[in-house]
Amino acid sequence: MYVAPMALAATRSPVDHHFEFVAARGIVGLIGGFLSWWGGMLSQLLAPLACWVLAVTLIHEERLIGDEQYWLTRPYSWKDLVAAKALFLVVFVNVPLFVCQCAALAMVGLSPLEWLPALLWRQVFFSAFCILPAVAFGAITGNLGQVVLSGIVIYMLVDVGASLITGKHSPDWGGLDWIRNCGAAFVMAGGMAAAIVLQYTRRRTALARIIVAATLTLAFAAAIAPVWGGAFAIQKLFSREAAGPQVARVAFDESRAGAHPMQYGRSSNDPDGVRLEIPLRVENVPPGARMSANWTSVGVEGPNGVWRSGWLAFQALHKAHGEAWFTVYVDPEFYARNQDAPVRLWGVMDLTLYRRAGSVKTLEKGEVAVPGAGLCTFAPWLNDTGQGLVRQTRAACYAPVQKVAIALPDSDDDIWIGCPACAPIPTSTGFRPFESGSSWNLNLQVSSLEFYRPVAHMQRSFEARGLHMREYRFH
Repeated sequence: MYVAPMALAATRSPVDHHFEFVAARGIVGLIGGFLSWWGGMLSQLLAPLACWVLAVTLIHEERLIGDEQYWLTRPYSWKDLVAAKALFLVVFVNVPLFVCQCAALAMVGLSPLEWLPALLWRQVFFSAFCILPAVAFGAITGNLGQVVLSGIVIYMLVDVGASLITGKHSPDWGGLDWIRNCGAAFVMAGGMAAAIVLQYTRRRTALARIIVAATLTLAFAAAIAPVWGGAFAIQKLFSREAAGPQVARVAFDESRAGAHPMQYGRSSNDPDGVRLEIPLRVENVPPGARMSANWTSVGVEGPNGVWRSGWLAFQALHKAHGEAWFTVYVDPEFYARNQDAPVRLWGVMDLTLYRRAGSVKTLEKGEVAVPGAGLCTFAPWLNDTGQGLVRQTRAACYAPVQKVAIALPDSDDDIWIGCPACAPIPTSTGFRPFESGSSWNLNLQVSSLEFYRPVAHMQRSFEARGLHMREYRFH
């Protein structure tokens, strides 16, 4: 009875076998994609939801709303009750999460002890953004249904508010967004803690609900706050080295008036407008150091008005030493009115100075743990350059907090944008132990990547008078 199937298999063509192989690979790919999607859903949605349900249920075991709860008849002190709830959350939420994150680092070859401060800070922000709000909602509601309904209403209000105010795009703070996140965490922790203490001490539910609503409103306002120029003054407090006014002097280079750079293409985060390339002279950059502009602000004054860019986070400064170039995107209407007239242009730059901290050899495929930098992964990549597909390597580095920036060796220009390593502490609230890393498409000829650690933050300005914008327009 096995002869017929064997004879049939013998008559099958190589095309049939190839089709079966392709179909099998497709099925395996679909299964792998589903498992990857499920893993992402687990870490991004289900795990936070489980923590919320656990925290809310814990508080509802001894509800604070009403006068007929059994626990009110017992000689319980509110301090003891709060301490018991807090201990439960620490033991069954924070500690397991911390242990899992340490294990994840150890599995990829990173030392948890080296990243211990960052992992502890991640617990602080996780508690501020996830645990405390869940406890507060449990304290001001009587059952899980009220919590679910409140969550739906809040989500709809936040989504509508973000659409109306920011068009679903929060202002770009670049690498300084950790300051904004710290402000939102401070508001959340203070407001939610106040509501919780008020409920447990006085059981003033109406007032506690007002405090929670006000806290969420202030935190939302902090999350969509426009770029604040004074934030860089806070960043300067974390400089490792002193940078006096003689370091990295910046001035308009009149000797190259009307000249144009040989290259520098647009990036995806560049603003809209008419592009000008302003020649600058950057002097007294310490030997072996590299520099990048985090935020820039430009103003142009002409006979037909004044235009200001506001603070922007994009790669505006190119070749930040010697003969440098500064990119400006001017409003098209303002440019049309003043392109032939002499104008006064001034700019302010928030700069970060970096020193080399090491390097890593690139791989065509694989991953490598780099002490002090994190986990660097490499994967083959086909990049569509518009003139055909080019085989490249995609590199990305992940860590609990980004301590280093990455640049190509022996390159005249920096490839990092927005001071990726400027945050002294991680402000992420995710369950994974790594911050979201940036990725780079590298040519196969690139044999290594260099790591640079930020050591100083400074602000520099320049001014150019009698400038004709038409002469500096870059097409």
